[in-house]
Amino acid sequence: MIRVALWLFAFVCGVAVAEDRIYLMVSDSMPKEMLLSYGRQAARSGAVLAFRGMDPDHDLVWFFREVLKPLSETGAAMVIDPRVFQSYGVTAVPTFVLAREAPCATMEERRTQNGSPWHACARASDQDYRKLSGAVSLDYALRRLRGEE
Repeated sequence: MIRVALWLFAFVCGVAVAEDRIYLMVSDSMPKEMLLSYGRQAARSGAVLAFRGMDPDHDLVWFFREVLKPLSETGAAMVIDPRVFQSYGVTAVPTFVLAREAPCATMEERRTQNGSPWHACARASDQDYRKLSGAVSLDYALRRLRGEE
C-alpha cells in the first residue's frame, strides 16, 4: 500500500520518478489471473499498473480486498488516477505506455457547463510517448514500443 501512496503522490505533485516511464493501463474488470500476471511483470520491470477508477458495481472494500491486496503481493507499483488515461489518450485496456514525461505535466483550464473553472490534464505530446493496446506480455510490448521488433 505504501508504494501506491508514493506513486499517487508523485503523480499529483508531478515529481519525476524515472527517465522512461512505463505504464500498464488495467481494469478491475480484467480476469484476476491476467491482472496478477501483469503485476508480476510490472514488478520485475519497474512499470506502474494504472487504474482509471473502480467498477461502480463494487464497493471500495471489494476493490481493496479482491484487486489491490492481491496485486500488492506481486510487488507492483499501482496508481488509481483517470488523468493518466486522459493524458495518454487511453480508451482500452490493457494498454502499455512508454513515456518520457509524467502524466499531467501540463494542465489546462476548462469550464463546466455552469461556467465554473476546473483543471484537466492536457494530452501529452505524441512525440513524448508511445502506446500499444492488446493482451500481450510486458516484455513484448516494450520491445515493440522501443522499436526492437
